Amino acid sequence: MNELFDHNLIAARAAASNGEVAIAQQFFEMALTLTDNGGINLDEYLECLFGLAQIYGQIGAYDKEEAIVVRALSTIQKRVGKDTLLFGKHLNDLAIVRLHQGRLKEAEKVLLESIIIIEKCFNSKHPELLKSLENLGTIYQEQNQVTKAIQSWERAISIREKEYGPSDPGIKFYKNICKEALAASRKAQKTNKPAPKRDEIQLMLFSEIN
Repeated sequence: MNELFDHNLIAARAAASNGEVAIAQQFFEMALTLTDNGGINLDEYLECLFGLAQIYGQIGAYDKEEAIVVRALSTIQKRVGKDTLLFGKHLNDLAIVRLHQGRLKEAEKVLLESIIIIEKCFNSKHPELLKSLENLGTIYQEQNQVTKAIQSWERAISIREKEYGPSDPGIKFYKNICKEALAASRKAQKTNKPAPKRDEIQLMLFSEIN
C-alpha cells in the first residue's frame, strides 16, 4: 500500500511542477485514499495534504481547501503537538485559506498565533518567522492598515539582514513594497480614497523568497 501511495505522490509532484493542475489533483486525491489505515510517513502525508489544498485554492474550491488544511493541522496537533514549529509554520496555510475566503481578520489572527508559537520555539529574531511576518504584512495591507503592514515587513527585513546579509533579494523586494505602500497611503489620504493594492503582494502568500 505504501508503494502505491509513493507512486501517486511522485506522480502528483511531477504534474504539479509541470503546471498540470488537474492531473496533480487526481494523483493527490488517489494518494489520500490510501492513508486511512495509517502507515504513511508524516512528512509525505502532509506534503500530500498541503499539495492538494494548494490546488483546491488555485481552482477556487475553497471549502475543500479549508477541510484539507484543517485535517493537516489536526494531524500535526495529534502527532507532534500544537506548540511546535511544525504546527506554527503550517498555520500559514490556514491563513491562505482565510485570504481566499475573504476572512482577513481571521487570517491576521492565525498569523499572529503562528508568530507566537515560532517565537516560543526559537526567539523573536529567528528566520523561521519570515514567512509569517511577511504574510502578516500582506494581510494588514489588504485591510488598509499600512502602518502595521510596514512594521511587520520592516521586522522581517531586519531578520533577513541579520541572517542572510544586505544582498539578500528579499530585502530589496520588501523595502520597495514598504516605500510603495507608504506612498500609496499618503496619496490616498490626500484624495480621501483607500490606498490601491498591488496584486503581486497578495501572491507572496503562495511562495517563499529565500
